[in-house]
Amino acid sequence: MTRKVFGIGLNKTGTSTLGECLVALGYRHRSYSYALVQQLQRGERQAVLSSYRSWESFEDWPTPWLFRDLDRLYPGSLFSLTRRRTVETWLNSISEHALRTPWREGAIVRNAFYGSPYPQLAPGRYRKAYEEHIAQVRAHFKDRPKQLLELCWEEGDGWDRLCAYLDRQPPQLPLPHANAREGQQAVKQRLLNGLAWRWMAQKERLSIGSKRGH
Repeated sequence: MTRKVFGIGLNKTGTSTLGECLVALGYRHRSYSYALVQQLQRGERQAVLSSYRSWESFEDWPTPWLFRDLDRLYPGSLFSLTRRRTVETWLNSISEHALRTPWREGAIVRNAFYGSPYPQLAPGRYRKAYEEHIAQVRAHFKDRPKQLLELCWEEGDGWDRLCAYLDRQPPQLPLPHANAREGQQAVKQRLLNGLAWRWMAQKERLSIGSKRGH
C-alpha cells in the first residue's frame, strides 16, 4: 500500500511545485480545495478528514492546518514541510499572490487561516502565522524525524532529496516551477484586490478615528 504524503507547508512556499512533483512520481494527488475549506468553516471537520482516504498525496489548503489530525488518522504517513528562505521572502510572495487571486474567495480563505483577508492589512499577523506554523510542525515531529522532510526550493532542494525521502526513482525531468507566471486574467484580479484591500484599510482608519473622536 502506498504511504500517504501530506504537503503541509503554507501556500506560497512552493506547494504547487511539490504537487507537480508528486503527480510526476505517480501519486493520486489532490491540491487546494475551496469546498473543503468551506466545510471546515461550517464545523464539518470529520467529513473533511474522511475525504483524505481517497487520495495518496496532498498539498495546499486545508491540508497544512490539519497536520496533527492527519498524522493521527493515517499513521506512518510522510509529511513534507515546504518553506521559503526567509519569512520576508514568503510575506512578499503571498502579498503579491493576494493581488492575483479571485478577490472574494481568496480573501475568505486567507481570513480563515491568517485572521486577515490581505497581508497588506496585517503583515505582522501573517509573519507570526508563518513562523508559528513552522515551529509547531517541527515540534510535533521532533521525535520522529524520518516522517518529516523540510524542503526549500530556493536553497537548492530538488528531485534527489525528495525522491530519496519517498523512496522513488528521480524522473528525467526538470524540477517544475509552478505558479511562476502571471496570466492575463490576473491583471483584472490585481485591480480588484488592490481596490479591496485599500478600501478595507481606509474603512479601518475611519473607524479608529471615529472611536478616538468620542
